[in-house]
Amino acid sequence: MKRLLFLLTLVSALMVSGLSPERSRAQQPDYVRVFIDLPSRANYTDRFFINNVGGNVRWEFETSNTISVELPQRAVDHLMQLSGRFFNIRIEPKATLVNAIDWGVDQINAERVWGGAENAVNVTGNAGAGTKVAVIDTGFDSDHPDLEVNIAGGRNFVANPDNNNYEDDNGHGTHVAGTIAAADNGIGLVGVAPEASLYGLKVLNAQGSGSFGDIVKAIEWATGLGGGTKADIINMSLGCFGAGCNDPALKAAVDNAYAAGVLVVVAAGNNGPGANTVGYPAMYDSAIAVAATNSSNAVASFSSRGSQVELAAPGVSIRSTYPNNSYATLNGTSMATPHVAGLAALVKAANPSITASQIRTRLQQTATDLGAAGRDTSYGYGLIDAVAAVGGEAPPPPPPSAPFVSCTAQAAVTSSAGDNNGYQTTPANACADGGEVATDTNSGSGTSTSCTSTQKDKHNFY
Repeated sequence: MKRLLFLLTLVSALMVSGLSPERSRAQQPDYVRVFIDLPSRANYTDRFFINNVGGNVRWEFETSNTISVELPQRAVDHLMQLSGRFFNIRIEPKATLVNAIDWGVDQINAERVWGGAENAVNVTGNAGAGTKVAVIDTGFDSDHPDLEVNIAGGRNFVANPDNNNYEDDNGHGTHVAGTIAAADNGIGLVGVAPEASLYGLKVLNAQGSGSFGDIVKAIEWATGLGGGTKADIINMSLGCFGAGCNDPALKAAVDNAYAAGVLVVVAAGNNGPGANTVGYPAMYDSAIAVAATNSSNAVASFSSRGSQVELAAPGVSIRSTYPNNSYATLNGTSMATPHVAGLAALVKAANPSITASQIRTRLQQTATDLGAAGRDTSYGYGLIDAVAAVGGEAPPPPPPSAPFVSCTAQAAVTSSAGDNNGYQTTPANACADGGEVATDTNSGSGTSTSCTSTQKDKHNFY
């Protein structure tokens, strides 16, 4: 009896809606997906009458007598008035792809700034809009769906002559960029400052190595010199370890950028756990040296130590964007640094008139103290906190920096299996006289590398 009444209702819907079986679906564009609960399994007659009101049975389910149907809006309107008598009809809910945040973004409370709540995944507030972050690295995957909306430009300084093709042939720069500003677009991940503008300055090649000259030129470009675009923040997840890496041209570029009002954020290095292992340019007083922590807020064993360490941020098992529209999990102070750069963008967006030195002071004063009380050589002032840093008034200018401390030269850096609590960092010619430095890898297997040559003009990523 219920089946007959259901069919009569469909006929009624056909008459009321003015639809006819002969009219094509193309002539009836306003279709709605609905669930219809039948008294028993759908049969040929049900499907026939549904087709005759211009509808289409999309799915019949094995676990219930419900069917998924596309119907013209007018037919749905009529059937909804009769729902609950002989059958039940309801609009199908829609599912959407869901953003996610990596543990590092959550650990520094960034989502509480732009999303307004713990574990938020959608932007409702300050997300860094209007700020410019230059990423001096291996370039970007400019077509990555989580990045493309925020990429504002860039330059390839590896090429000769330099050009605008800053595509990432390594992956490192794309990963760094995602941590800073992966967009709130309904897919993938959301970064620390998901509305910040990104500039990809490619200075490292496919192997993750680059010359000082290219890096200096990129810093100048991000300072607004040589036809470049002045950034608010420079992120350099790269470095060179050893006394021979202290080059006056590099120092002059970093010092000038900071003096011009650009905050320079640099990876401390992956040469830990020994003392005095911070690399260049993180060693310069005009740069913020960033250490890496794990999900327990403990400093990573690979994270470089030294009096120049200023702030700490998540840098172990960090998931972020990667070339070819993919995602990858990496470890290193390279991964910690963009958390700080992203937070600096949030602070700048909340206080457009704030200076680079004031942002720096705020990050210091609002960090969560870890390790020994006060500033120490492992965590600096502590783990950054987005909620604390973004809130409140702009702080006064910082006091004079601590005296310069030089690196202690090492004849060789080695890494063996089981090192770094399972998070392997593989030194690549990490020489005391200025060779190349450690690079990030996902491998858990160990390697051992000794220095046999000198390359004083090279940087690698951390």
